[in-house]
Amino acid sequence: GDKQKFGNIDISTAELRQVVEAIKKVKSPQELNDWVDMYQICGSDMLGNVKFTGYYSPIVQARHNREAGFEVPVYISLKNTEDLHVVYVSNKDEIRRMRIEGFSYLVFSNGDRQLIAYDGNSRAIADEENDKNNALVTHTVFTPKEKIAPTGSGKVPLTANYTVAVDNDFIPLGSVLLAEVPIIDEKGNLVGKELRFVLAQDTGSAIQGSGHIDLYMGEGETAKRNTRFMNKYGKIWLLLPKTSENQNTLAENIEQ
Repeated sequence: GDKQKFGNIDISTAELRQVVEAIKKVKSPQELNDWVDMYQICGSDMLGNVKFTGYYSPIVQARHNREAGFEVPVYISLKNTEDLHVVYVSNKDEIRRMRIEGFSYLVFSNGDRQLIAYDGNSRAIADEENDKNNALVTHTVFTPKEKIAPTGSGKVPLTANYTVAVDNDFIPLGSVLLAEVPIIDEKGNLVGKELRFVLAQDTGSAIQGSGHIDLYMGEGETAKRNTRFMNKYGKIWLLLPKTSENQNTLAENIEQ
């Protein structure tokens, strides 16, 4: 619906949009303070330390037909049917990565790209490696996506380094956060922190409570590396429009 519950108050999509519009219009931080209030997220330690992790979209080489080096089947549902389309990847680790990350790109030898998603589906399917026994094995089933970019729970395209997944029982989807984002070098060392506006556009089953957010890192090998290293702490503030009815309740709600 249009309203999201946030502690004891309701936050509307229109109110969240006011924050975005204010950021676009103001010319200085001081001017922004005239339009929005910032509420620090206390984090699981109640000291303001929020864990930043990362997620990304794998790019996986695939083949339409089984061939040497591409012998592991990937099952993809066909729209509005019970039928499955089968393509092949190089190893089972690819399937595990695609399942964990949610959205992935399959890239074929002719250059075609197919965006697929794991929506939590699985199915008992005859095992290709044991056809003689007609054995049924539970396999992950992916869903093809017609869009060219992954979308989050907020139904908008994910933006690398600016989209975050949150627990929307604590942070409303569509809200703007001011984040102290950890900056990590190629060896995984923390080299600093950068203040950046990020958008709560996604959720995830592993993101629980106000002490953890997941930053979308993009697609491919560089994003994979950055995701592996992103397990650091920073601070975040929730931005909400100034309204008289919110003044006395929001600080209490943030600390729950």
